[in-house]
Amino acid sequence: MAWIRRKADKTSLLPEIVLITIVSFLPFKEAVRTSILSKRWSKIWLSTKNIEFNELFFLNPPETDATKQLQRRTLFFDFITHFMDNYRVINTVDKFSLKVSNPESCADIIERCVAFATERGVKELRLDFSDPTWEENEDDDNDHHDALFQLPNHVYRHASLEALELYACGFAMPDMCNLVELKDVSFGWIEMSTNTVKTLLSTLGKLENLSMKKCWNLEHFDMRTQEVGLRRLVIDKCHFVISDYVDLRAPNLKFLKYSGKLGIFEVKALPEVVQEAQLDFTPMPKFEEYGDELCQLLLDLSGVRVLTVCSFLLQALPTGEEQMRMQHDMEVRHLLVNTDLDNQELFGFVLLLSSCVYLEKLTLDIGQGKIYDEHVKPYPFDFAKFCCDQYAIFECVKDNLKVVEINGSRASKNELRLCFYLIQVGCVLEKLIINLAKEEGNEMLEIERHERASLLFDVPKASKNLQIWIDMVDAVAQCGVGYKAASYEKLRSTLLEKVKADIHSDYKKYRDEGKETGCTVLCDNWSDGHEDDSAYLFELLESVVLEVGVENVVQVIIDASAGYVCAGRLLIARFLHPDKVVLPDKATNFAVLIFCRLGLVVLGGEELLLEKVFWHMWRCV
Repeated sequence: MAWIRRKADKTSLLPEIVLITIVSFLPFKEAVRTSILSKRWSKIWLSTKNIEFNELFFLNPPETDATKQLQRRTLFFDFITHFMDNYRVINTVDKFSLKVSNPESCADIIERCVAFATERGVKELRLDFSDPTWEENEDDDNDHHDALFQLPNHVYRHASLEALELYACGFAMPDMCNLVELKDVSFGWIEMSTNTVKTLLSTLGKLENLSMKKCWNLEHFDMRTQEVGLRRLVIDKCHFVISDYVDLRAPNLKFLKYSGKLGIFEVKALPEVVQEAQLDFTPMPKFEEYGDELCQLLLDLSGVRVLTVCSFLLQALPTGEEQMRMQHDMEVRHLLVNTDLDNQELFGFVLLLSSCVYLEKLTLDIGQGKIYDEHVKPYPFDFAKFCCDQYAIFECVKDNLKVVEINGSRASKNELRLCFYLIQVGCVLEKLIINLAKEEGNEMLEIERHERASLLFDVPKASKNLQIWIDMVDAVAQCGVGYKAASYEKLRSTLLEKVKADIHSDYKKYRDEGKETGCTVLCDNWSDGHEDDSAYLFELLESVVLEVGVENVVQVIIDASAGYVCAGRLLIARFLHPDKVVLPDKATNFAVLIFCRLGLVVLGGEELLLEKVFWHMWRCV
């Protein structure tokens, strides 16, 4: 404990500016917790440059007791006031975030918070007045919300602001254009117009990142008339009045996320620049044949290294002209698929996989699919026959695919068929990771899924380096106290039982041969306190000697420490001749162990092959 205190004291002796830098790198909630470390740390957190006031730290949204909610909300505001009154840094605040619902009831607190941040030259400002329950209805296309609070006027005069996030918070145009240093802008749950977006993109010359979530009243997103410098663009479930039309020329674009209905979608980005794209068209209310449009979109994004696709894309992709393989190869290294691996998705999945010739990692998120009843496959596709007959071996599976991860696995037939196929033909496959789905209150279903998934251990492997991981630890832990798990042998199918039986068979064979050749009992050193327990060591050695047979013991080699010496004397007093108990000194003990493990035992300077007399060496650990 003294050593631990000394180490802690050394940290506390660092200059205060260093300690402030440390807490400023921590999330705000963790920075507050540092106040209990020591007296020196008790007020360091009051100087952090990364400030986050989040009502969810105090409130529990499912709480229905209005009185308790009001008490906790009051406590939250008291905490904010206490922090601002005792804040110890006068110069720049790097990040300031405020999340509070029903802002009309606390406008004075909000005004003071924003002024507090701007007066200290905040670089990144985040104001979130959305209600936590809105997230639950985010798939409702008609769930529109008006801004609940307006951005204070003095913010527009804070020209050095670099990042601004506004959720359910309105702003004034053209005052927003005064923030010429803005690089990162995010909007959510507010009304937006296409002209507003165009003005921001054309006026804010340093703008690199634009994010819009659940914004509504946009006519479209047609930016083809101007080349924008965006590096990152997120359009998440926004509502378009006229049409779901996205047209963008962004030569510097590195990241694109789009979640919404599919209409006209064109993105002109440089293949050598764009890195990642996330495409989610599951908000589509009904199935439509957009195969050709999707092929063109994937062509526009052919240079991405990380690609996330949805269930709709898998179902619609084969409806285009290219039904066997897209004409172009994609540069994708990591493919993430939100799917159920339903029969209606499989043909599109195969088509996409055949076009990702450089693919190194495949991630499947099971349970994220949306199957459209009106979808009709272009022609019959037998996935079971495709996998069993190995009808085609994809170039990526043969040459590049190293990691496959399945999250939320249900060990369904199609999942297992795909895994069987990949194991048998994946020549460079190194890891197959299966994270089973958790079913609260139905642990037996989880066990059944694990048993089905365990069949993969018996599949012949094309890659000698392949490791198969099946994760069920979290699922079992959720069952709580009293759950009786299946045996390890059962969970691992018959493979472990077979290996265990083979070991017992070999053990019996060697034990029988030991009656003819003799046996050396070797006891390695302990490191958990037993090395000094002579009674324990004697009982252990005695049990082994009796199992081998006293008459079959050639010698017992033990450590030279006091506990072993005493145990050796007890063995001699009980039934062994003194010559049969070897007490090597510390200098030779390690050598004896090494030679024994190499297949040789040193006795009197002579080397004797273990296969002769000391073939069966018992090692007690």
